[in-house]
Amino acid sequence: MHRDPRNWQFFLLRMAIPASIAIVFFVCLIQFFIIPTFERAMMNERREMIKQLTETAWSVLADFHNEQVAGRMTKLEAQKMARTAINSLRYGEEGKDYFWLLDEHPRMIAHPYRSDLEFRDVTDFKDPNGKRLFLEFANLVKEKKSGYVDYMWQWKNDPNKVVAKLSYVKGFEPWGWIVGTGIYIEDVHHDIQKLTDNILLVSIAIILIIGGIIVFVVLQGVGIERARQMAESNLVESKDKYQALVEASTDGLIMLLNNRDMIANKTLVSMLGYSDAEFKLLGLFDILATEDQGRENQGLKYVQALISGEKVPAQFEASLVKKDGQTLEVMMTASTIDFSGRPGIILIARDVSKFGQVERRRVEEERDALIAELQTSLHFLNHSIKELIHEAVSCSMQTSIRRATLLMDQKEASALLITAEDGQYIGIVTDHDIRKRAVSRQIDTDSPIVNIMTAPIITIPDRALVFEAALVMQDERIAYLAVEDAGGRIYGMINRADLVKIQGYSAVSLIQSIQRAETPGEIALRREKLPMRVKAVLDSGSRPQNVTRIISNLSDVIIRKLINLAISELGDPPANFAFVVLGSVGREEQTLCTDQDNAIIFDDGVPEDRLEETRNYFLAMSRKVCAWLDEIGYSYCQGNIMAQNPDWCQPLDTWKYYFSRWIHTAEPQDMLEVNIFFDFRCVFGDKTLVDQLRDHVDIAWQKHPLFIYLLAENALRYKPPLGVFGGIVTAAPGEPEGSFDIKAAMMPIVNIARAQALKHHISETNTMNRMRRLYEQKVFSEYEFSEIQLVYDFLMQLRLKHQAMEAKSGQTIDNFIHLKSMTHIEQMTLKNVFNKINDFLAKLRLDFTGMS
Repeated sequence: MHRDPRNWQFFLLRMAIPASIAIVFFVCLIQFFIIPTFERAMMNERREMIKQLTETAWSVLADFHNEQVAGRMTKLEAQKMARTAINSLRYGEEGKDYFWLLDEHPRMIAHPYRSDLEFRDVTDFKDPNGKRLFLEFANLVKEKKSGYVDYMWQWKNDPNKVVAKLSYVKGFEPWGWIVGTGIYIEDVHHDIQKLTDNILLVSIAIILIIGGIIVFVVLQGVGIERARQMAESNLVESKDKYQALVEASTDGLIMLLNNRDMIANKTLVSMLGYSDAEFKLLGLFDILATEDQGRENQGLKYVQALISGEKVPAQFEASLVKKDGQTLEVMMTASTIDFSGRPGIILIARDVSKFGQVERRRVEEERDALIAELQTSLHFLNHSIKELIHEAVSCSMQTSIRRATLLMDQKEASALLITAEDGQYIGIVTDHDIRKRAVSRQIDTDSPIVNIMTAPIITIPDRALVFEAALVMQDERIAYLAVEDAGGRIYGMINRADLVKIQGYSAVSLIQSIQRAETPGEIALRREKLPMRVKAVLDSGSRPQNVTRIISNLSDVIIRKLINLAISELGDPPANFAFVVLGSVGREEQTLCTDQDNAIIFDDGVPEDRLEETRNYFLAMSRKVCAWLDEIGYSYCQGNIMAQNPDWCQPLDTWKYYFSRWIHTAEPQDMLEVNIFFDFRCVFGDKTLVDQLRDHVDIAWQKHPLFIYLLAENALRYKPPLGVFGGIVTAAPGEPEGSFDIKAAMMPIVNIARAQALKHHISETNTMNRMRRLYEQKVFSEYEFSEIQLVYDFLMQLRLKHQAMEAKSGQTIDNFIHLKSMTHIEQMTLKNVFNKINDFLAKLRLDFTGMS
């Protein structure tokens, strides 16, 4: 549908550009004001620190001088003990920062790391830049008693490394000594950079939150226009679909939106004898016969009741008025729809005198499927807010603004709850509050956080639904809500940014909750929600490839989480390694019925005397990970193709040997066992190990091209379950009565993609990604690629729908679909799909053998 570009120009000028300017202004504020302010503050803090430390060392000298004055020591004894004490003083994280002593000559009295200078005249001692630093110390003390000097000096106790340093020195007049210490500018710059990075991360998070809010506001601002355009686009698309649905039948179709906008197909227009232009001038009640036209029309009453929201029979008789005034008796089928947010009804009018029962059933099934396609899924807004709750981060009301900001940074929180002395929550402070009430007003960051908090706290019970939380935030004009349990205790928070993305949040929230889990048991509980999420995504019309990606990504997240848990128990790995997944997981085509297929590749540079120890570590890790995966719901592989099997936990050179052996010596009967290993993908660790192995495979098969033909021959052995006369074969060995294995039916497409991808040097593992790359390389035509995509999507949709329904009903999830559970149209489509797969296999045979 054409959209007026002026609408979008208006959008850019009135909304997008001001929003962008606001974000740019915020970035500039961070970059040119906040960060420099923090840098200056940190440098001043370090300068003050070395001043205080020098004062402390000075007081040590004063103590010994007092002992001398009191007569308990001679001057020489007091100076000797003072020198020893100063020489032994250390501070800093590594305990390597120190003090030194000079006299006013200057001569070095004590230096812990430059004993070669002690008791020497250091008047002419210069740093690498030619500065007479000790002479400057002496001159500074003579003039000002104390002060700062910058120069170049060795790094702590490392004489080979010279860096910039800033020192504070102070004279001790009774003895004519000078005591000092310093900081390395490199240390300060490192800390400043670390602080800057943290500020930037927080700023990016804030920008993302603000950006999300701006996007939400912008979308609300242009929502009416977008809804109108989308509705018009959907209406056009819907009209095309309905016309395609009935073009071979005598049925007429009417769609009524908002009880006034009527759309009809050409069949109905023709049935009533109108032209398209004439029919557009009519309303629904212009074509329904009324009582004053000679007879009672029960259909009119039913249609009026349906529009009023009352229940009516699924089918009823009705009379339509033709252009010439005659009536047409039809059987009317009525359904209500929610079409792109607009209420409406669909009326199917069929001339019962000319329509057979078989054809009627076919059209009904197709109509139901089409109507279901138009439904809009809004169930996400009816979810509980519990999945969105973040841990409540809090501090006392006397905590300084600076410490509160650091706490928020450490906890990666964008809001902070404030507690009174009795522990009760009394207010809230957000990133916005800190910027607006502290930074912009230049309030002292050491002042209490209570000075900038917002009170009272707006709360919501944790049993509330998402849309209820959204309404509260909208009504109160706030971005955060505190969450209470049944006893009224606040224990968490939710924010507007999470609600903005709620419609696409379901899978993301599940992944994030798994990442926050601390035990495999918690992960297992959260993974139980996966079938519900999959069904929701399927119902929303998402492509099957997207669904399998969600499932596979979830599996990847779980594996990474479990490996990190194992490492936390076993210690750091002794060598670089890659945890790889194989088969359907490796192809990112995991469904709800899956087992484990994994392996470990570790660095082949491990010394021989440490090889056994290294392998034992990775086997111990693998046993933990595989056992946890089984506990969570990914059952053990029946073929024992798992990383806990010593055969599949090997260094890179052993894996190269494995693949070389398979490629050079494989027989046709061996291909079934090795197929799974050619769909490998790294989910954790050093990806370069996997890349090296993939490069080795690509080179190895080129040296032995017969392997590719064996791979293709193996693919040709898998055929769809079609009988001699074109019927679908059920109850094959190992399958329940009356069912077929949908996984086995899909294997020919997977095998074709694998063989062709290997032949054409494509590194992708996902089947449809492989097919897309083959299409880009002209191996498949656009028409062939489109057909393969449709076939694959249909079969995967069927498979996922079947598994989701089994999960919902509490049955064991499998890949066996009962033929009787499928509609007539689905069965007919399935036969056509299987015939298409045979065509794809014929092309594979032609490409590799030259025979059709």
